[in-house]
Amino acid sequence: MSALLNVYGVSSHAAYASVDLNGTYTANTYYNVGVDRGDLSEGIYIIHVLADTHSAGVSNYSTAAASEPFAWSGTASNSNSRSTITFGSSFMGHAPNSYTDPNGMFSFHILHEYGVNGSVQELQINFANTMTLTNAAGRFFRIRIYRYQ
Repeated sequence: MSALLNVYGVSSHAAYASVDLNGTYTANTYYNVGVDRGDLSEGIYIIHVLADTHSAGVSNYSTAAASEPFAWSGTASNSNSRSTITFGSSFMGHAPNSYTDPNGMFSFHILHEYGVNGSVQELQINFANTMTLTNAAGRFFRIRIYRYQ
């Protein structure tokens, strides 16, 4: 199978993981995204976020997007900590207002637990403000994870 790289530097085929957040997310609380150790094999991935949150509880107006690579391990951990995925790109959109940096609106973390605790590795999100997301215009937050080829 041949594939071309798209503008995000990933193959043009489907995402390895796709999550559309839905519900109310309290500020400064860690939430499991729904991607854990069994969902991704060991490797380098790119997380892509598409957010339209102007009616969800923040001042970001219209749709914005950001992407960032991260490493994922498929083996048991000897640590009980969180690794932060820091977005280095600007949060591009119509009018980001107070959120010109995506790390100010949300943060992604990889939660590691000791191997004796079931070898869980979870992708988590933490919002800076309480968000109510419904997948409707002005209230959606879409996460796509692509494997770097």
